[in-house]
Amino acid sequence: MPLNSPFKFLDAYGKEDKDIFFGRDDEVEQLYELVFQSNLTLVYGQSGTGKTSLVQCGLANRFAQSDWFNVYIRRNEDINQSMLATLQSYQAQKAESSSLRERLKRRRQGAERKTAGSREEEVKDEL
Repeated sequence: MPLNSPFKFLDAYGKEDKDIFFGRDDEVEQLYELVFQSNLTLVYGQSGTGKTSLVQCGLANRFAQSDWFNVYIRRNEDINQSMLATLQSYQAQKAESSSLRERLKRRRQGAERKTAGSREEEVKDEL
């Protein structure tokens, strides 16, 4: 039986990798707190240092599925084109179903009953 390595090298960890993503608890907690302190949280650093994994695995797993509306934009040759393509994709999903609108409406109505508010975040990677 082959052993599975928890190391993904230059591939980013995703939300599904939470059981093998370790060693960055302090950074995840700091980032989680920062998200609630500002309207914009910028994560930057050299390529290959784990920024994407920190956000897509560490931070994403701190939010309940209903509290995290993830819009992930990865920069390609042209950041404006990357943003446009991603937002058009989300717009197409919205047109196919009103479930997002209903989910946001229910969330807004339920926010008064919650002790902690929900947040919607937009994460841009490699700006």
